[in-house]
Amino acid sequence: MSEYRNSNQSSRYAAGETQSSRYAAGETQSSRYAAGETQSSRYAAGGGGDARANSNRDGYQDSDYHRERGSNGYGRGRGDYADREDREDRGDGYNRRDYNGGRNGGRNGGYSGGGRYNRGGGGRYGNRQEREASYNIDEKIRESQVQAYESQQAQSKDTEDTTKATPLTPEEIQRREEHLIPIQTFDDLGKELDLKIIRGVMAYGFETPSLIQQKAIRPILGGYDVIAQAQSGMGKTATFCIGALGRIDMSLNQIQTIVLAHTLELAMQIEFVFKNIGRYLDVRVGMAVKSIPVRDNIDQLLGRTTNDLVPQVVIGTPGRVLDMLHKEVILGKYIKLLVLDEADELLSDGFLKQIKSIIGSIDHGVQIGLFSATMEPEFFRITRHFMRNPLNILIKKEELTLEGIKQFYIDCEKNEYKFETLCDLYSLISVSQTIIYCNHYQCVEQLTRKMQENNFKVSCIHGNMDIAAREEAMKNFRSMQSRVLISTDLLGRGIDVQQVSVVINYDLPLKIESYIHRIGRSGRHGRKGTAINLINLNDQKRVKEIERYYNTHIDALPNDVESILS
Repeated sequence: MSEYRNSNQSSRYAAGETQSSRYAAGETQSSRYAAGETQSSRYAAGGGGDARANSNRDGYQDSDYHRERGSNGYGRGRGDYADREDREDRGDGYNRRDYNGGRNGGRNGGYSGGGRYNRGGGGRYGNRQEREASYNIDEKIRESQVQAYESQQAQSKDTEDTTKATPLTPEEIQRREEHLIPIQTFDDLGKELDLKIIRGVMAYGFETPSLIQQKAIRPILGGYDVIAQAQSGMGKTATFCIGALGRIDMSLNQIQTIVLAHTLELAMQIEFVFKNIGRYLDVRVGMAVKSIPVRDNIDQLLGRTTNDLVPQVVIGTPGRVLDMLHKEVILGKYIKLLVLDEADELLSDGFLKQIKSIIGSIDHGVQIGLFSATMEPEFFRITRHFMRNPLNILIKKEELTLEGIKQFYIDCEKNEYKFETLCDLYSLISVSQTIIYCNHYQCVEQLTRKMQENNFKVSCIHGNMDIAAREEAMKNFRSMQSRVLISTDLLGRGIDVQQVSVVINYDLPLKIESYIHRIGRSGRHGRKGTAINLINLNDQKRVKEIERYYNTHIDALPNDVESILS
């Protein structure tokens, strides 16, 4: 975990790099930005607010840090984390302090009035000559410090890459092998699972377990860390739901399982699955998402609205869950299982710091489950920091594409012709549920407006809409009041609307991994589906890349479209 022991102020000062020396060296905030070093990049390199404040804390094992901080009512740490909720989907939630001193430094105070390093009434330096002379003197020193830091980071990475898993005893190996034996029916879990859960599984509509359910439920019940990969629509949510319910101590009135999702919509869907499969178990399920006011969320999670009965499972987005952990509304010492759905997204740059803080706020021995359809090498490198001898249930990327989904493209030549093509397809796609994907929310709004102006009935959803509008859009789409939904990648992962049979990529996804998630919204649970990609001349190379990456074929849409979509 040495990668996450980032350089802090103390270590920089010990190396001779004090704040004063940096300013004396002429390194202004503007010059740093001009050199391409933004505030975000400094935080990503480990110099952020939390990393500087916790100079002696391992990036993941920081539970002692949270307990040492003072408490003020519900608030803990450096302020109310609820203020970050509007930014939680981007993961931008760290307090940023300028070296200017005081709260009016940086952008507002500049370096000319009230700053700690101000040298007079005008600017930081008395005159231009002094600034230039100081810069020339210390330029080489600063460059050597940068080289030393880069060398240290490279050495940390090399050390991390050679980290080995804890050796297992023969007894542990045998036990692991026993829990890797696939189940053939849900009844095979009769000795490991409460029959009420199996009854809920049957009532929810699962008659026989899917491939991922056959292989992954038993390891979760056995208490092992699990990394599970499966094709979209193959029942990953039900897999960790069944496993999590089997791990809950129904006599314990504490939050015991946390499930993290990257969007509000996915969190709400997971809640629906938990409540349905656990309906006969009387399990208590709570939410920690930004659509719930902070005070109301606290009351719910503390059981103040349910006769002091707290939820045993909490499903939420990283920002709100982290807020509840900092406020000690969720007590980390009682957590048995932490699940990350769409884990590769949650461990990407946008969420990684929050996930690290969440893991550091719960017990060191907690069981962790990671679930997704796509997992890249960088994903596995990150998991080595906190997974303990995980059981890996993986598939090859060429096996990711779904056999039941037919994939086509329409060469529109230019982007301007895509709208006309979509209008021609509308009479066919509106018969069934359809999701149309665009890469940017501006495109979603523009396309929706143009379709509605031409009397086509469509609705839209994206992350810049307010929560109530997003909830209303999903409600109407699930109830089939709206049959065509235009969306960004907000609905590109995990969302399960079983009636969806057609997916249209108005824009090819920016990330090649997103392609399988998008088209996986159709053909759920083995049903037939169709994916249509609208491309221009520049997209033809991209289509070939997708074909090679997934070892699949994307054919030109034939003229008899009706037979394809029927």
